[in-house]
Amino acid sequence: MVNATPQWWVAAFERLADITPARIVVLRAPAGAAPTIEWANPSAARVLHRDPRELPGLTVVEAYGEQLGGDLAARLEQARAGGVDFEAVRDLPAGRQSVRASLRALPEDRFVLFALDVSAEREATRRLDNVTRVAGIGVYHWNTVENTVWWSPELYRLFGYDPGEVEATFERYLAAIHPDDADAVLGALDAARAGRQITQTHYRIRRPDGDVRNIEDRAEYTYDDDGRPLYVLGTVQDVTDRLELERQAAALRRATERQRTALQVHDEIVQGLTSAWLALHLGDTDGALEAIQRTTISAQGVVSSLLADVADARGTIRPGDLVREVETGRDTH
Repeated sequence: MVNATPQWWVAAFERLADITPARIVVLRAPAGAAPTIEWANPSAARVLHRDPRELPGLTVVEAYGEQLGGDLAARLEQARAGGVDFEAVRDLPAGRQSVRASLRALPEDRFVLFALDVSAEREATRRLDNVTRVAGIGVYHWNTVENTVWWSPELYRLFGYDPGEVEATFERYLAAIHPDDADAVLGALDAARAGRQITQTHYRIRRPDGDVRNIEDRAEYTYDDDGRPLYVLGTVQDVTDRLELERQAAALRRATERQRTALQVHDEIVQGLTSAWLALHLGDTDGALEAIQRTTISAQGVVSSLLADVADARGTIRPGDLVREVETGRDTH
């Protein structure tokens, strides 16, 4: 004995069909005949600018037009084997419309079409891709419970792949990290699993072509009530060029300071010693002593200035710091 569908269930479905934004259409498509609409809910009729009562009996081409109607008719044949999922895109005066749909076969040559408008989602994704591409920032989402990973198109490019070229996995991410930085990154991840948030990490990656890039990784972890991480949302930015500019700027500052010191030494010490030597050569002992005294005071001032600069750079001064500072400056040129 087959149980009849309860009346309350029918009423619930009718109510749901009236209020849902999903577009639901029942089609009839006997073999060899043009598929026609048997029933449509208000959302499906509204997108066609019709009253739901006007749709039954129309062919899919009459209702949807040549292009979409013809495409839908072709997919009906695919759905006879069990079902088909697809996305339809069309350009309208108000903009591009994207619809994600499922088509399933029913008894007696009937089919049900269930569709959702995903235009806003697709447009948001497109804008995110454009913004992150221009800014050079990749975005990722890592579900730590199921170990599933999503990469934005720009993140693929940062890691040396075309978008979608390879499967985004946590293991692939780890494999890209430079071996010298892998322990530090794994340590940061272990700290996050223990309940301490990671906000920013710097490391190097090695692309498939061997190119090494410096990465700044900013991540926000979300935890459950017991403090276990659920997922990570983060951004990745290639800072290689920025670090190189900072290195060049630091080298320029050191060169400028060395030039200033050299001028001080020349103007206040070398010239003073030259004056003392000239005075001695002329037999002016008092003048030579006076020049040496002035030069000694100037030399003390130059050395004090150098020590202050080293202290600002290193925090504290230890024996040999001034020599190392000079040697470091010499190595950069």
